[in-house]
Amino acid sequence: MKIFYNVTSPVTSHIKPTHYTLARIFILFFHFSLTTFCRSFHSTHTIHKIAQAYKGPVPMKNYPHLQIDQSNCDKEPIHIIGTIQAHGFLLVLDTERKTIAQVSENIHLLTGIAAEQCLNMSYEKLLPKEVLAEISSFGEASAAQEMVASPFPVVIQEKHYIALLHDLKDKLLLELEPTHHHSLTQLTQLNAHQAATFQQLSQKNTINELSLVAAERIQQLFDYDRVMIYQFDEDWHGHVVAEKVKPGVKSYFNHHFPASDIPEQARAMLRKKGIRQIVDVAAESVPLIPYLHPRTGKPTNVSSTELRNPSEIHLEYLQNMEVGATVSIAILVKGNLWGLICGHHQSPCLIDYYQRTTANLITQYYASCILSAKEKDDKELDQTYKQVEKTLIQKMEESLNIKKSLFVKPVTLLDLSSATGAALVLNGKITTLGKCPGQAAIRKLVQWASEQTLPQVYHTQELYKVYPPAFGFKQVASGLLLLELSRHNQEYILYFKPEIKETITWAGNPDKSLQMDSEQRLHPRKSFAKWEQAIEGKSAVWSELEIERIRSLGKTVVSIQLTCQAEKLRDLNTQLEGKNAQMEDFTHIASHNLIAPLNNIQGLLGLYHHQEDFDTAQLVLDKIALVSGHMKQTLQELHQLLKVNQSKELSFELIDLPELIRREMANLSSHIEQTGAQIHPQLAVESLRYPKVYMESILHNFLSNALKYRSPERTPYIKITSWQADGNVLLEIEDNGMGIDLEKYGHKLFGLYKTFHAHADSRGIGLYLVRKQVESLGGSIHVDSQVDVGTRFTVRFPLVGQEDTSRPPESIEGMAREGSH
Repeated sequence: MKIFYNVTSPVTSHIKPTHYTLARIFILFFHFSLTTFCRSFHSTHTIHKIAQAYKGPVPMKNYPHLQIDQSNCDKEPIHIIGTIQAHGFLLVLDTERKTIAQVSENIHLLTGIAAEQCLNMSYEKLLPKEVLAEISSFGEASAAQEMVASPFPVVIQEKHYIALLHDLKDKLLLELEPTHHHSLTQLTQLNAHQAATFQQLSQKNTINELSLVAAERIQQLFDYDRVMIYQFDEDWHGHVVAEKVKPGVKSYFNHHFPASDIPEQARAMLRKKGIRQIVDVAAESVPLIPYLHPRTGKPTNVSSTELRNPSEIHLEYLQNMEVGATVSIAILVKGNLWGLICGHHQSPCLIDYYQRTTANLITQYYASCILSAKEKDDKELDQTYKQVEKTLIQKMEESLNIKKSLFVKPVTLLDLSSATGAALVLNGKITTLGKCPGQAAIRKLVQWASEQTLPQVYHTQELYKVYPPAFGFKQVASGLLLLELSRHNQEYILYFKPEIKETITWAGNPDKSLQMDSEQRLHPRKSFAKWEQAIEGKSAVWSELEIERIRSLGKTVVSIQLTCQAEKLRDLNTQLEGKNAQMEDFTHIASHNLIAPLNNIQGLLGLYHHQEDFDTAQLVLDKIALVSGHMKQTLQELHQLLKVNQSKELSFELIDLPELIRREMANLSSHIEQTGAQIHPQLAVESLRYPKVYMESILHNFLSNALKYRSPERTPYIKITSWQADGNVLLEIEDNGMGIDLEKYGHKLFGLYKTFHAHADSRGIGLYLVRKQVESLGGSIHVDSQVDVGTRFTVRFPLVGQEDTSRPPESIEGMAREGSH
């Protein structure tokens, strides 16, 4: 691709070679800028299909045989408009035949030849050589790759034009647009204006500040009566966020315009072709001759051209606004249509190609500054949200308790959003935080959500519009962000935002944006007077950051849920394994402690039948009584084991530890008197909630063992201590008895029927029961013992919300010395 510049034109005939080189550099710069942002489009429709879709009694000038009405105005095919603006010329070239296939009716003003005579004429006879050279080079380049519009200056009949070539693959569009006579100084001034604008924009930090600078600098560049920065909302309504107007010109600052003012097909065109000019709103348009391309039989796609005539509805709309000329420039942020820069002038005005290119570059830089400002604000907020999310995830992973992790302060799930209320529906239960609807309302809302086909993260600012019952609680929940955990189980996280009552100022009544006349012609509204609307039932927006962070949190919640379910399965498996082990214990007890005595009784009865005398009978009865006593004790022990396995049915009650110790000392009083034992309670914690039957059993077994396995060398000394530490109550029973060789017996210390001292009453079931009773309720036992010094058992009972009254434990040696005197 190359740029053609007529060296004999008045622009260059009087300048020095060095200046000529600089001029070409400027033109190359602007050419490159435009080719970066302009595209050629190839989609077409047959006139027959369009006529069927849009036919009506009164055709529009832009589309022969077509009718646009209220039913299809949002589908107006503006890309195949059959007319152009009157200030320029358009030729459709058949490059295979090198002929003119279509031409604007006003071509005679340029060539002196009528449009009908130009058709099928060789364009090599009609166009200047410098234009033909550009067409030739453009065609060679386009054969290798898709080409964008190629602008170059040309002088025809001493008039200056910008010529633009558009490659539609099967044809070339050549348009000629008048341009001002730009000297090198004027081009330099355009470049300086652009550079100064870039510098001003780079010094601003907020979108409001950036928008004001952009409006002022574009207004200065065009010398227009009004320039507005027009931002789209999520419903494509426009909001004027900045404006620069000349004195006496009506201001639309902070006004809103309905989405129907710029329908979807127009927005789609703006995304593709970022800048659009209307030189004279009231001018008669110039038709293409013929409307259908003679070879394809279809309208030519003119969407890439500068001269395409606007929609007639839009022209009437501008006339109703008392606008004579306009320029619209798309503000694209990350490829999305963020808004427009709209320039309005009250009289016809040509903003030439070089000025528009400068404005387009300024707009693109302004868009990048918007993105930068937004990313800066988002980064700070995102860092806050990420830290909250990290804390919540850490809490969940450590505790595997979703509800506690998300709702217990200082950091809660409500810190992950600007919402004022949040709710968790999990395992059939509802937990709320902040300002929320009632639980019955939340349950019905969740029921509704589970019946809809919603995305995993669904959000709305106007909940009542999709869920009418929400109108009853719009004060607290006009906005909803719904995170699905399990639709089948109706498990969700819900965030709520309250209603924000506000008054919106519209430029005219938005409900009367389009009207039909008696001839079924569509007309835009005539009034743009200030029109206020009270907005109810709508919340603040849900930001992308909120949505993304909550989506991320949801993944962790689901993961934790699966982990908890796996833990429950493991717990059930462990319980089953425990039940199997208990069955083995019961089998062992039955076979060893019941079957053997029964066999013994049968043997004694056999002895009696063999020798039926009084002495034998007395001996047999004595033996049977002894054996039955052992069997009764075994049955009692078995009953105790069964009670341990029913721990879930036990009730927790407040236990008075000093009173319970006194009762156990009374039960063991004969042993205490016989041994002279000293028992000293030192209780920092005197009460706790625990199953009473367990606590009695635990104290009884520890105290009776301390007396049973006392040292013959010293008086028994038993110390009972309690304190609180790290959310647990600790109970310690320490004696100065015989002690246990932990290296030898530690691995089976709490085993069933495991004994470590020769004693007539040793049965090996006491410590087994204690461990079962403690561990079944989440506690633990620690043993510290030395042979012939003493033993200390420390039992941990888990509790929550207790003060820390911990104290360092004393040594076993100290206990031995204390009981020796």
